Amino acid sequence: MPLRVDTNARTGLRFRQEQSERHMNMAPNLPSQAPRRGPGWANRIQAWRAAQSSPATAFTSAPEPRSIGDAARGRQLLAGNILLAGELLEQPDLRPWDATMPSPGFEAALHGFHWLDDLAAL
Repeated sequence: MPLRVDTNARTGLRFRQEQSERHMNMAPNLPSQAPRRGPGWANRIQAWRAAQSSPATAFTSAPEPRSIGDAARGRQLLAGNILLAGELLEQPDLRPWDATMPSPGFEAALHGFHWLDDLAAL
């Protein structure tokens, strides 16, 4: 290890200090000190742990619906009258995705699937 001799500017005292690149900067040495493992070693451990566990037999609780829904709106949906985002689409014989969308808000509400709660209320 190299030695360094410094003089204190205030007191004029000289002192020796040991220096080492290892103690001065640890960042360049970390990769060489860390154990080398492949990228998939953690996946193998997790796969082994999952294989050792017992399989799920049932749900611990039944999932609750976000909202109850409206049965009257569900009947209107089945009849082909779709009211979403303030726009009414009357398509009794077509699927709603086949029709032209009246507005971007209607399309967003249609693809949001919140209207399924109304169908579930039937």
